[in-house]
Amino acid sequence: MVENSRPEETQLNRQAEDEEMESSDRQYKEHPLQHFLTLACNLMIVNVLTALCALPVFTAGASFSAMSGALVRLTEGDDSGVAASFFGSFRRNFHDATMLYLFYLPVFLIDVSCIALSRTGLAVIPGFVSVILFAVSVLFLGSAVYASILVNRYKNTAAATFRNTWILAFGYLPRTAVSVLSYAVSGALVYFTWPWLGALALLFGLSLPGYMSVKAVLPAIREQEEINAGRSGK
Repeated sequence: MVENSRPEETQLNRQAEDEEMESSDRQYKEHPLQHFLTLACNLMIVNVLTALCALPVFTAGASFSAMSGALVRLTEGDDSGVAASFFGSFRRNFHDATMLYLFYLPVFLIDVSCIALSRTGLAVIPGFVSVILFAVSVLFLGSAVYASILVNRYKNTAAATFRNTWILAFGYLPRTAVSVLSYAVSGALVYFTWPWLGALALLFGLSLPGYMSVKAVLPAIREQEEINAGRSGK
């Protein structure tokens, strides 16, 4: 067996190689195209998981909460283990997210019923009723975006979380409007381009507007957390 007579040099060479590899990996990850492709791939995974886990209907609350939890990690630059993050959030927040989902379910059912009745011609919804339903639905959607994030960050009762979401939704109204608009634009694109762009809707229809919504409202939640931390520190 031949022994190396200069172990210090070998160790230095290995350290240099490791640093070079780390630098290469960092540049690879920071490359715009690589970042875009990684993000697109993760959004597809989150979209498919969200749709599948929401199919039983009663698991929809936990599914959308898990989607928001995974998307928050993506906005923070953590793109590792997105599926594990999704299922971890789904399992951990299943009870709280499902209870919170019950606050939004009536509005959702009313909207679906009115749309179904109008499209089938079984009933005509008066104009003023449609305006009221639309306004209520927009407000509830804006609140739901905050709710799906808060349930991942805090252990609280469903009623308390529901109350906090409305405080945030009205306190940061411009950000709430951007989050609602992202879902509205996505829904309009799906409606007017179906079935020609149906594949894109199946791959990004939930996760892409969700990602844009999270980027819009997450700074508001962090700002409120800093305010609360400052108050508690006094």
